Amino acid sequence: TKANARGIFATVSGSLHTPILRVGDVVLKMDADPTPSVDAIHSLLAKAPIGRGVALTVLRDGGLLLLGLKVSERPPERRAS
Repeated sequence: TKANARGIFATVSGSLHTPILRVGDVVLKMDADPTPSVDAIHSLLAKAPIGRGVALTVLRDGGLLLLGLKVSERPPERRAS
């Protein structure tokens, strides 16, 4: 991802399961909290309990979408050593 004045602009999509974000998506909010930077998303996710559902407000192709996801632990292969 890279910072965007309006939110977080997704430049990479994909996950271990079904991708939620697409290349070009701009994440504007997580629940009711604005996401003006990658650090903002990291901070919000760090505070969210594992298993909690969160809502992402995303700008995609000129329209707003509300996408749901569940907070989970980082997979072992993606953890910092």
